[in-house]
This record gives sequence, C-alpha cells and structure tokens, in this order.
Amino acid sequence: MTNVSEIESLKSENQKLRKHISLISAETELTQRVGEIRKNFTNSDDSKSIIKPIMEESLE
Repeated sequence: MTNVSEIESLKSENQKLRKHISLISAETELTQRVGEIRKNFTNSDDSKSIIKPIMEESLE
C-alpha cells in the first residue's frame, strides 16, 4: 500500500511534468509561427520587425 507522502510526491512530479510539457508545446508553436512569418515575408525587412518583438517578449 502506498503512503500519503508518496502519493503527494507523485502528484507534485506529475504537475511539474505537465508544466514542462506545456512549455515545450508553446516553444514548438512559437518556432512554427516564426517560420511561417519568415516564409510569408521572404526577403523583407517586415519579417524582422514582426519577429523581433515576438522573440523579445518570449524571452521575458
């Protein structure tokens, strides 16, 4: 039989893993969006002006 502290430890670990997965998912989505912007604004200074604030915001 599992004791209460072990269950709480597993719950905490599960919560941390869910947060980590969420962050990885958000990073993947951000990378895809930046790629789409670069593709849609090929050879344009507009892509830099759009991407730069997005990347700066994501680093905060």
